[in-house]
Amino acid sequence: DKERHPMKVITKAVMEWEEYLKSQQPEQQVSISETDIADVQEQRVVEDTNTLTISVHVGQHLEGLNMGIGITAKNRLHQLSAVWLMKERSTGSPVLDNLVAIRLALCKLQERGCFSIKLQTPSLQVYKLLNCQVSCNMLLAAHIQDITDLSLMFTICSFEFQSANDSINCLSHKLSQQAMHLHFDEEFFNPQCFSTLL
Repeated sequence: DKERHPMKVITKAVMEWEEYLKSQQPEQQVSISETDIADVQEQRVVEDTNTLTISVHVGQHLEGLNMGIGITAKNRLHQLSAVWLMKERSTGSPVLDNLVAIRLALCKLQERGCFSIKLQTPSLQVYKLLNCQVSCNMLLAAHIQDITDLSLMFTICSFEFQSANDSINCLSHKLSQQAMHLHFDEEFFNPQCFSTLL
C-alpha cells in the first residue's frame, strides 16, 4: 500500500465519500415526520400574515448619469408601512441598475428587522435572472449572488414580476422619478408623512 501513488489514494477516498453522501440523502428525505410538516405549514401561515410586499422601481435620468430608486413596503392589508427614496449613480445598464436597487432595498429591509418579504420588480429580465440565477455576464452574476446571499437573511424572501399596468400606477414608480432630484436619500416610516409623497 505504501507504493501507491498519492493521487490515486485521494481519488479513491473522494469517490467513496461521494458514494456515502448519495446513500445518506434518501434516508434524510424520508425521515421527516408528519408533525414536522404540520409545524412548517403552521409557521408559513403565521409568516404570510406578516409578509411585506416590497415594490422597487428605478427611474433613469435623461443624461443616464444618475438613477432614482423608489421603494415601498406594504403590509398584507395593502397599507404603506415604509417608503425609501434614494439616488444612486447609474451603471448605464437598466438590468444592472435594477439589481443594484434590489440589493439596496434588501439592505434597508434587513436594517429595519423585516423577516418575511415578497419583492416585486417591473423588469421581466431581472425577475427571470433572480429566479433562475443563470447569467453568462460575470457582473450580473456577482450582483445576483449578492442578492441571493442577502435574501438568505430573511425567513421568507421571494421575487415576483410586477405587470406594466401595476408598475406605472405604482407609488414606487412615482417615487423613483422624484428621487432623481434629491440631494440626500430619504426614508419615511410614519403613515402621516406618506400623504406628502402622494
